Amino acid sequence: MTQPEPAQPRHTAALRRRVAEALAGHAGSKAFIAKGHEWEHARSAWYAHADAVLAELKRELDAFAEYENTINWMTTCLSCARVLDSLIRETERAEWAEAELAENAGILQALRRQRDQAEAERDALKGHLQYLLDRDNHGHLYIHPDSPCDHCTRLAAARAALDPS
Repeated sequence: MTQPEPAQPRHTAALRRRVAEALAGHAGSKAFIAKGHEWEHARSAWYAHADAVLAELKRELDAFAEYENTINWMTTCLSCARVLDSLIRETERAEWAEAELAENAGILQALRRQRDQAEAERDALKGHLQYLLDRDNHGHLYIHPDSPCDHCTRLAAARAALDPS
């Protein structure tokens, strides 16, 4: 039976094993030297000690990193350093948002130009169609929707498209 490793990165698992072996060796235990499953319980106890040491070490390293951060901000006040950290994160976020807006503004302008061009083309085609409808010289006095004449059907559809009311 092997000692189950908690869910953690591989480098942390290796560190956990080294710490457990060092603690056991310092205490004179043969738990990591001896082979065999009868030593699993002892190894398990040393892993528990290593976990406790690593948890305390992590807290100390976090506190040290926070203190080091205050030095980087040239202040001795942890609260001031936290405020400065918060401000720099907000500044970076705002700069990113401004860059995104500038990029999107360019895209929006291009889309508006395409829309305006499509509307101009539509208006031109609408004008040409209206001109053709006004100049219908086919000789029909009226247009009947049930007319067998394909020309009449197309003219009725064009007129309906121009005047949707």
